[in-house]
Amino acid sequence: MKNFFYYYYSHRKAIVLLIVIIISIQLYSINRNSKKPKEYDFTLFQQEISQLNKSTQLNKVVENKRFKRYDSPLIFENKKSINKKTFLIVEINSADTSDFESLPNIGSVYAKRICKYRSLLGGFYSKNQLLEVYGIDSARYNEFKDYITINNQLVNKININSSNTFELNKHPYITYNVAQSIINYRKQHGDFQKLSDLNQLHLIDSLIFRKIAPYLATGDST
Repeated sequence: MKNFFYYYYSHRKAIVLLIVIIISIQLYSINRNSKKPKEYDFTLFQQEISQLNKSTQLNKVVENKRFKRYDSPLIFENKKSINKKTFLIVEINSADTSDFESLPNIGSVYAKRICKYRSLLGGFYSKNQLLEVYGIDSARYNEFKDYITINNQLVNKININSSNTFELNKHPYITYNVAQSIINYRKQHGDFQKLSDLNQLHLIDSLIFRKIAPYLATGDST
């Protein structure tokens, strides 16, 4: 029995070392199990998330208000009514340059051109004649056409029974050859009884007649 429990010195050292290791492991396990897991404080993080959500909701409200403010058809309609200028109706055979300048997109240059061309014609018998004024195209015309009116009674007419070639040819619509043919016909056949007699002239077709007839008269303005 004694021999069974007999240890050499080296054996005792190993056994002591083993016991120390076992005790150390046990102490480590006890300390590890005794420690509580670290608890993290999420309060600050949750507050930041909550603040971010509130900010996002506020931005949506602001965007909705902005949309309603600027994109509402009612608002656009009000803007148009505010920006839309009220224009007076202009009678183009009696208006002066200042009257024409009051029309949309008609400045002093176009106003002078209109008055000059009206003087050459002797007046306008149709609104569309304003398209013959240099620089006035259909786009510009459409902007002011609803603000003009016309009095055909103010058109100056040329008496074809008393005028000479020069007076007839002064009109922009009457060429020299047409003027001369009117004079020659009158010399051969006497005074014109009615304007439709001009259709007897071979230089005057239906298109030319419709164009010049509003500016001609046989003496009694007929």
